[in-house]
Amino acid sequence: MLMKLLSTNPRLELQKPYVFAFCLVLGEGQEKIVSLEYSRGLYEQRDQLQQLCDREPELRKKHQAELEYFSELTKLTYQGELDSLQEFIAQATGENKTAVVESHAFGLVKPEILLAELGILPDRQRPLPIVNDRHLDNTSPDLVDHWPQSIPNPTILPDRMLPLFTPVILIRHPARSCASYLKMREKNHYLDFPIMVDFKWSRLIFDAYSAFYRSNPSTSAKTVIVVDSEKVVADPEGQMEKLGNLLGVDSSLFKYSWEAEVTSDDPAGNESALVILRDFLSDIKRSTGGVSGPADLDAEVKKWSKHAGENAGKQVKDFLESAMEDYEYLLKFSI
Repeated sequence: MLMKLLSTNPRLELQKPYVFAFCLVLGEGQEKIVSLEYSRGLYEQRDQLQQLCDREPELRKKHQAELEYFSELTKLTYQGELDSLQEFIAQATGENKTAVVESHAFGLVKPEILLAELGILPDRQRPLPIVNDRHLDNTSPDLVDHWPQSIPNPTILPDRMLPLFTPVILIRHPARSCASYLKMREKNHYLDFPIMVDFKWSRLIFDAYSAFYRSNPSTSAKTVIVVDSEKVVADPEGQMEKLGNLLGVDSSLFKYSWEAEVTSDDPAGNESALVILRDFLSDIKRSTGGVSGPADLDAEVKKWSKHAGENAGKQVKDFLESAMEDYEYLLKFSI
């Protein structure tokens, strides 16, 4: 919803969800090692779709967009994604717009940090490819502050790029994020539920930027922007006005209603769209703006216990209890 609201401002240029290659693999070429269940599922889905089209060639036209998407997805590399990001920043700057880059926090965190959380020891990790910072964003070093070596960079981004960004961390009550991902997990069982919905990755980035701002006199008055989705739903205009002021963009240009994106063939979107992305985006596409009720942690646990059994309920309960600490920590800093 936040990205949808941001997209209505003509002074902002939004990039599609940013995916670092690590989200898919730990290497390149024919010896790719798939890192997460999510990735294995994508490859399995690609292979199943290809086999289906081989058996029934008349279906190839219908699924052509998905096949092309998978083809591009499996070509992702660290270098290519970093180059694309820098080129996007240069393009937006050249058009006198503010570049807005969307990414899941876990997709920005260094692989060794994520792998440690997965319990994969260093001796089982594939060496990462060398990635060159080609400075394609054309940013002058004189225009940005230096990221000090004393502050560990938890992200895959080059140190010199971190000060280019104004971090905006979106948080969501764990009961809501839990429900959203579990619904998708029912349809796509390979989604990495704990990693995708945990706030520890956002907190790592928040703490790093906060330390950077405190260390530099020129940035000591700055703070990391934290946006609580509950507040956006309850008061979209008030929240977007605050966010616009912090980002230095005209908040009067934001729009708060839009035409629902619905096709006659498929109420959730294009029939040939990638299933996972379609499932996640369908509610936004069908929406015209609106408000939902308050999150209820206990009700979520009971619902999933009844719906999917006691084990599912326990999984939800364990996750919610562990996620609440980081969520409440970040919530204290929300605008």
